[in-house]
Amino acid sequence: MEVGGGPPACLPDLLAWMDTLGRQKNTLSIMHTAVEMRLIALCALLAVAAPGSLCERRNPQVCREQDPALACAPGLVCRRGRCQEPECTDHAGCRDGARPICSQHICVGCESDAQCRQRDPTAPFCQSGRCVACARAADCSDGLRPICDAQSGTCRACLRHSECAPGVCAKDSLLSDLPGPLAIPAGSCVPPERVLVVDAARCVPPHLCSAREALDRVSPMQPYIVLRSGQGAMFTDLAVPGPNNTSGLRVVHLIGPMADTPPTQARTRPVTLGSPLSRALLVRSGHHLVVEGLHIEGGVTGVECAGMAQPEATRLEVLRSVIGNTEVGILANRCHVVIQESWIGAGFPPLFGGMLGNRLALKLVNTRFVIENVVLFRNGLLGFGGIDLVYDPMWQGGLSYIVNSTIAHHSAPSASGAVSLECNTSVTDHLVVFNTFIYNDLLRWEMHPTRHIAPACRPQVSALATNDPDLARESSDIVLVRTDAEAGLSDPRAGNLRLRADAPTSIAEGGVQRFERGSVEIVAPRTDIEGTPRGQRRPGHVSIGSFEAPGP
Repeated sequence: MEVGGGPPACLPDLLAWMDTLGRQKNTLSIMHTAVEMRLIALCALLAVAAPGSLCERRNPQVCREQDPALACAPGLVCRRGRCQEPECTDHAGCRDGARPICSQHICVGCESDAQCRQRDPTAPFCQSGRCVACARAADCSDGLRPICDAQSGTCRACLRHSECAPGVCAKDSLLSDLPGPLAIPAGSCVPPERVLVVDAARCVPPHLCSAREALDRVSPMQPYIVLRSGQGAMFTDLAVPGPNNTSGLRVVHLIGPMADTPPTQARTRPVTLGSPLSRALLVRSGHHLVVEGLHIEGGVTGVECAGMAQPEATRLEVLRSVIGNTEVGILANRCHVVIQESWIGAGFPPLFGGMLGNRLALKLVNTRFVIENVVLFRNGLLGFGGIDLVYDPMWQGGLSYIVNSTIAHHSAPSASGAVSLECNTSVTDHLVVFNTFIYNDLLRWEMHPTRHIAPACRPQVSALATNDPDLARESSDIVLVRTDAEAGLSDPRAGNLRLRADAPTSIAEGGVQRFERGSVEIVAPRTDIEGTPRGQRRPGHVSIGSFEAPGP
C-alpha cells in the first residue's frame, strides 16, 4: 500500500496509512488527528452497516510497531510500517562493518563500547558507529603491533618514527636476530632506554651534546642514535663506530629529523653533517650503518664506506637524506650500498638554501649497489658529474641496479667521459638500469652533444628516458628513447622534477613494474620518492623517473 493512492478501506489499514503519511510529510498536527478520527468513525459505521466488508480484512504487508492488531505474520518483522524479512537475528548476522549491531532485527551502527564487547571481545571499542579493535595506542598491547591505525581501528606495526613515543620505530629487521632480550623486532617501537639522543640545544642528561660521544657509546643495548636539530647542530668527521667503541656492535642506526619525510617535502630544519676540509661520516670495515633523514653538506666527502675483501661485510644504507659536498657525495670501496628516496646534488627546495651540487655525486669502487627513487641533479660543476663506477677486471660482486631515478643536468670538464654514468671497464652483466631519466647533461668545455652513459658501461636498460644521441642509435629492443625527455617535467631548470599530469604516455606510463635479468627479477618500488603509489595510471605500468605522474 503506497501513500498517495487514496485511503485504504479498513480500520487497520487506515491507521497504518495515516501513520505513514504523517511521518513522510512531518504533519502530525491537530488537523491530522481530526482527519484520523473522522476516518475511524467512518470505518466503524461501515463495519456496523455491512458486516464482513473490506474493513474486516487487513493488508498483510502493512504493520504498526507495538500494536498487536497490526502485527506481522510469523517470521516477518515490522520496519517503517511494512512487514519485511528480518535483516538479522543476532549481532553475528550483521557483517557490514558500518552497521555491526543487530537491534530489533535490523543492523545498525554501534552506540557504545558495551555493545561492541558483547558482539565481539576482539573488537570492543565503538568508533563512529563501527566496532574496532583499538581506539588509541594504549589499546595495543602486542609489542609487534604497537600502533592503533586511525582508519581501520586495528593494531599494526609502526611505520614512522613519529608514531612511537620514544621517537624511534624499528623499520627494518637488522636487529631482530640479536640474542635474547637484545633483539628489536621489525615494526616495534624501540624502548627509550635503548636510544641515544644527541641534542645540541639541550645537552643535559640524558641527552648528549655531540654525535662523536654517541658513536663512542653506541652498543647492542643502545644501537640507535637520534640527532635532533638545534643551534649548533652540525657534526663532522664522524666514524662508525667511534674510535673508542669496543662494544662489538655491527649495526648502527643514525636518525635525523627528516627521517619520516620525503626530502622534497622537508619542513623541519635539518641536522647537518659536514664542514670544509673534512669528511662528514665514515663507515668502518665490517659494520652496517643506516643513515635516515640527514642533511650532509659542505664536507670534502659526504659519506665514505671503507670495506675490505668481502663487499657484503660492510654495508651502507642512505634513506630520505640530502647530500651536497665539495668533492664526492658518497664514496664506497668494497661495500654494499643502498640509496633510497634521497636527493644528491643541487637545486633543492628553499629550506636548504643555495646548496651546490657535488663535484661527483657517487663514486663506487668494487661495490654492489641499489639506487632507487633517487634524484641526482646538477652535480659536476667542479668536475665529473653523476656516477663513476670502478671495477677490477675480475670483479664478481653480483648484480647492481638503478631503478626509478632521475639523473640530470650534470656537467663535466671534457669529452673524455660521460657525465651521468661512467665506467672504467665493461660492466658485462653486473648492471641494470630501468625506469630512469638520464638526460640533458653537458660538457662545459665542448660544443658537440655528449653521451650520458659511457660505452664501457653498456648496461641492460629498459624504459630509459634520455636525450643521449648515442643511445638513440642503440639497436636493442629493450631501450625506450625519448629525445624530448624533459617534456613531462614541471620545471626542470628550476629543480622541480615532478611529472606533469599531461606528461607523454611513454613517460607517464612507459615504465615497467618488473624487469628480469637472467634468474634475477627486479621489482619497481611500490611508491615514488614522495610516497605516491606506483602504477596508479595504468595497471602493470609505472612512470619513468623518481616521481609518479599524477592520476588522469
